[in-house]
Amino acid sequence: MKGAAEDVRYSLKLRLRASQTFFGPGIAELLLRVDESHSLNVAAHEMGMAYSKAWRIIKIAEGELGFPLLERKVGGVDGGGSEVTARGLDLTARYQAFETALAGEADRLFMQYFGIETTKGETDGNGSEEAAQAEAAAPGGQPLYPAGNPAGRTQAG
Repeated sequence: MKGAAEDVRYSLKLRLRASQTFFGPGIAELLLRVDESHSLNVAAHEMGMAYSKAWRIIKIAEGELGFPLLERKVGGVDGGGSEVTARGLDLTARYQAFETALAGEADRLFMQYFGIETTKGETDGNGSEEAAQAEAAAPGGQPLYPAGNPAGRTQAG
């Protein structure tokens, strides 16, 4: 018999979208690497991503959000580079906290509906510890956007 019920797992894809998908685990990792290296080029290279693709996904996200994620410094004596903006770091922290809380809740629901404990993530099977950690790590309870939505866009159904 191929596999057993205990081997069943689930998979979730978490992406943020407005008029199009613009933020997920790839861009979150890219921003964290830029924050460490101070270079979009270095961060893209470390991820095995073309610089042009990294630039493109940053521009798409900035367009959807209505604010910059990176502050670019052009060449010169110091050689240029990139810095993640405060709002870019805040968005990344919120995304990661939401992802952690969602994974914990998904683990709990998976156990509830399928009776199978998951090894996905670092959850304890009911997600309560991870959800509490994510909630505690969530930035200040302030909305990401002044009006609670990207660039004042209306909610789509």
